[in-house]
Amino acid sequence: MLTVSERGKTLLIVLILITPVAGALLFGLLYHQETGVEPGQTIRVGPPMPEKMGLWEGAAKGYVKINYSDPKAVTSPIGGFLIRSTAPVPLVVSEYPMILSPNPLDFSLPPKLIAKNTTQDGALTPVVAPAYGNVTYVYGAAVTAIGVPPGIDWGKGSNYSRYPPWWCSEVHQYTRFDTEVFLAGQIVPDPLVNIIISTDPEMDKMGWGFITKRQQMIWDYMNQTPTLVAGKKPMYIQVEPNISRQVNITIAVTNIGFRETKHAILAETIPPGFGYAPGSFAPAPSRFIYLYDGSVRVEWEFYMPAATPGGSDTEPSNYTTRYFAYTLVIPALPPSTRYFVPGSQVDTEGDLRFDAHSADLLIETVQTFTTPMKISFPEYPWWVFVLIIAASAAVSYFIIRKYRKLAEESKYGSVHSRHNTIRTVQGNTNRKDA
Repeated sequence: MLTVSERGKTLLIVLILITPVAGALLFGLLYHQETGVEPGQTIRVGPPMPEKMGLWEGAAKGYVKINYSDPKAVTSPIGGFLIRSTAPVPLVVSEYPMILSPNPLDFSLPPKLIAKNTTQDGALTPVVAPAYGNVTYVYGAAVTAIGVPPGIDWGKGSNYSRYPPWWCSEVHQYTRFDTEVFLAGQIVPDPLVNIIISTDPEMDKMGWGFITKRQQMIWDYMNQTPTLVAGKKPMYIQVEPNISRQVNITIAVTNIGFRETKHAILAETIPPGFGYAPGSFAPAPSRFIYLYDGSVRVEWEFYMPAATPGGSDTEPSNYTTRYFAYTLVIPALPPSTRYFVPGSQVDTEGDLRFDAHSADLLIETVQTFTTPMKISFPEYPWWVFVLIIAASAAVSYFIIRKYRKLAEESKYGSVHSRHNTIRTVQGNTNRKDA
């Protein structure tokens, strides 16, 4: 009869335990999978792509390019803007972006390209652009004068659908097709937006030339009232998950109006959980306001001189810009996080009413790692490992069952042999007695 020793039992248990690992390694050596990742390649894993992408996010991530729309439109004031989107999802212009040329936050602009900047600053109307699509903005006075048939979606049910309009913020205009527009989160101030979205039909009637009442009201407001716009850099920040980080923030406030303001206020909100590096503010804030939700509002009071208008179509207006900087402390955020920090706010007249703001700052947690040059463990789908474990468990079950059967047979054989021995002894004894 077959008997199993203690050493045999130990070897059997070890075999059962190493079967899943050995099976996985063997399968990994035989299985080949195209992972699309080369050894030594840097990989970034972050939140999934949103269903729709805002203009500011698209610009900050490099999906958006803006130029003047027509190479032949180097004239005043009919030139338009052409937005080219390479985003794989629809691009949404949900607010009224303010185009400033040159943008005060474009620090990379070489001096030799200053001549290519135009005097044409303006406000873009909200619109929804298709994925990988282009949108052409036509001068608003021309749009309202000639009438436009329906076509693309503006996102707000507007009747102007074929070409969304943009509106001039300067009287004298000059466009250059070879100039690329830099976006830094400037949004058209609320008083100008109220003029643009007015439903008064009288405002769309022709004034003189291509200028409508609506356009003239914009210029009249800027001639009579200081008009401040705020931008921020950067507009998009990537951070590693679960790791705190400090980022330098720069805010530019520009007066595009032709009146000075003596009591302007800039407010920057530090969200709950976020912080700032002490001593990093330049200039020093006027005050810190600690709000009930745990956020901190930092405020600066400042004077802003008026802009100086250009004297001709090729002479840009001279805007005045003031810069504010500080270091934002971003807390350790969980993986796959998309967090929007509120944009900067501007109170132009110091009347406790914020009438302008910048775009929100987007923060995403993106894990960055580099694959090893030599992969030491095979890569295959997770379900294969589960299948191997299940198969190993089944094999282990049958082995244990067989072991128990052998053990029972061995035990039965020993008992049966012992009984035969006893019977033999008893038989011999009986014969002797006889």
